[in-house]
Amino acid sequence: MSTGNRPESNYGFTKIVVGDLERTAAFYKAVFDYRELQRVQSDVAGEPMDEIIMVRGEDMGGEVTLIVWKWPNR
Repeated sequence: MSTGNRPESNYGFTKIVVGDLERTAAFYKAVFDYRELQRVQSDVAGEPMDEIIMVRGEDMGGEVTLIVWKWPNR
């Protein structure tokens, strides 16, 4: 599909910040058939964060990836 002078783009992922990581992940698994691909615990600007990377299909190359993110200290 031509976009005129604009370069074509693809939608890569959605990231949502939540208060309850486990409950949110369970919801997306049950309702939208997402599955957990990976869990990440890291720091962003010196503040800890937890995230679950969720996909539909075999890997991140399939449908839109969902990232569920939580700031544990907030």
